[in-house]
Amino acid sequence: MLLGLGLLVVIVVLYVARPEMPWLLQRPLGIVFVGLMVMTYVLATGHVETPEEVLVRLRRGQSADFGKRLREAAQEPRRVRLPMVGEVRVRTLGAVLVGVIGAGWWLSPLAPVGIRKVTVEDITFRLTDEIKAVILVMADETVVLPQPPIVPAKVRELAARIDEESDPYQRALKATAEGGFDDARGLLTVAAEKKDVEQEKITLARAINEMYAANFPEAARWYKELLLRQPDDADLLCQAAVALMQAGEFDEAEPLVEHAMEVCREELPADDETWAPVLHARAALLLVRGEALDEAHQAAGHSRDIWSKALGADHRFVAASRNNQAAIYLIQGRHSGALELYNWARESWTKNLGETHPYVATSLENLAQLEIAFGAYEEARKLLQRALEIRDAAVGEAALPANHPILALSYNPLARLAVTMGRYKTAEPMAFQARQTADKALGPEHPLVGAAADTLGALYTAQARYTRAEPAYLRALAIYEKCWGAEHPVVAGTLAGLTDLYLRQKQYPKVEEVLDRMQAIREKSYGEEDPRRAAVLVLRGRLESARAQPREARPPLEEALEVLTESYGEKHPEVARVLGYLAALDSGASAAAYQRGLDEYEKALAMAEEFLGDEHPEVARLWYGLAKLHYTAGKLPETRTALQRALDIQKATLTPFHPELAATYSAYAKVFAEDQDPEAAETAANMRRKAQEVLTLFEQENRPE
Repeated sequence: MLLGLGLLVVIVVLYVARPEMPWLLQRPLGIVFVGLMVMTYVLATGHVETPEEVLVRLRRGQSADFGKRLREAAQEPRRVRLPMVGEVRVRTLGAVLVGVIGAGWWLSPLAPVGIRKVTVEDITFRLTDEIKAVILVMADETVVLPQPPIVPAKVRELAARIDEESDPYQRALKATAEGGFDDARGLLTVAAEKKDVEQEKITLARAINEMYAANFPEAARWYKELLLRQPDDADLLCQAAVALMQAGEFDEAEPLVEHAMEVCREELPADDETWAPVLHARAALLLVRGEALDEAHQAAGHSRDIWSKALGADHRFVAASRNNQAAIYLIQGRHSGALELYNWARESWTKNLGETHPYVATSLENLAQLEIAFGAYEEARKLLQRALEIRDAAVGEAALPANHPILALSYNPLARLAVTMGRYKTAEPMAFQARQTADKALGPEHPLVGAAADTLGALYTAQARYTRAEPAYLRALAIYEKCWGAEHPVVAGTLAGLTDLYLRQKQYPKVEEVLDRMQAIREKSYGEEDPRRAAVLVLRGRLESARAQPREARPPLEEALEVLTESYGEKHPEVARVLGYLAALDSGASAAAYQRGLDEYEKALAMAEEFLGDEHPEVARLWYGLAKLHYTAGKLPETRTALQRALDIQKATLTPFHPELAATYSAYAKVFAEDQDPEAAETAANMRRKAQEVLTLFEQENRPE
């Protein structure tokens, strides 16, 4: 009785106080209360000895246990028969019913202790802000793309506070923040059926979920549905434009950005914070399209100023604006300005978000493209490798799928750099991974797939797999033309690769056709002093040299050398390469021509070994060219030394079917054939046999499929 009265008093007090607590505490407390109710019932319905019974039992010397057995024997408990259960004691059945009634009472709104509803900040706004503050990354030296959004750590912290008792809409946002994109889709379907939340909010949540799932075409579809109902919402227009940019649909994004600009002009003062993401999106779109870069720079600067005033100069969105401005400078060839802004963005993100945040990886990757432009390939490799490590960790931490496209943004530049550094075995798996990841995550027509295909084209060309190289380049070309149009500078980069391929195949009519188109794009896109103009001049000089027209080859090569030295200084890997092409033109028998060529080769070799290492295929080409120069001058010992050096490098770095390897064997055979020694003749025959084996393998590798 005392237990029952105590429990009743506690319940009355709780009803008066009406406390609330989190469901994780309220539920266990309910179990305690129900247990006490059952215990009270059991004690209340049990037999209690009277004082007289106790006295009689003690006089007879009987224990309490004996008395209990005696009573149980004298009073048979009442039982009832239940279907599928059998006989059950009435007292037991009563205890169960008390427990069920108590549990139902505690779970109902009538319970004396309520469940405290956890008030969680609506994370929708934080998720959309992250989408709008798009960050641009260099997929390679020419392709600028928006980085896919990643849920911020702060949003994941807030999402963790959303409990399982929340409505399906809130739980869907939680699932999005935690990487459960399929779960979010299902919960949003339930929320739409229940109609407890506005349909516009559910549609927006669907768009957000697809953005973070990197399903950008589907995200764009949901945004377009929203815009049918809210066509003049600048915020939605901006988000929809970013979704289309992420999907590679740059032309479709443009009218949305322009409409958002019109809405802001009509409704907002010039310094309103709503302007910032709209201007930011406009700058990003102009940059990825390669148009009106000065206008893009102004828009980025304006958005940066608005965000700085509203959020503080050190905010991550301000850093995003500076990062994108740096990309503009890089595309314009203003390397010092790009370096300053990239470093500012990296320092800001590192300070505020930590050195392992994905934004830091973006800045490292962009800085790596600057190092590549400067010829500092090893430093660039370290930056790219660190960026990949950060993104790998971020994918795991954010519970993103292993094929998330953010990883392809690291794989492709690493593969491209490995090709440049002559590390073809390292480049091949990276290039395949970049293409497969981008293709699966973004679809076969996305510009990142084009960048990966272009990298594969460069790799196959370097490996002398020409029948594979051309389809890869043509696929990249088709994707780029679809995304950017036929006259975009990105297209010119792929045309340069095709020109190099056709030169190696001696398809000179194709070389001229592609080179003319490339030259027209470069002249339209870049100024007279831009170092990228040198690529056209170098290819023009190589074409004339291959046609045995040294007089026509020299002027474009010398002009290219002048452009490169003015842009990068006298020491740069591209300068070394052009010096090698010029030295090859000095193959005359005169002493002056020999000495000039010798000086150029020695300078080029020293520079190439400094920047590329002494085991690079380009170094082998220079040794081979130097050997030809020595042979023309009749210096056979020097010729053998240079050929052996070239051969050692080629055997270590080139594929066993590479034509350059065959050419070196053939040249070596020619040198040994001039020696009257019988052993030399045998060596010459052996060299000719090896050259033929290489060419046979080359024909097999490049047999039309």
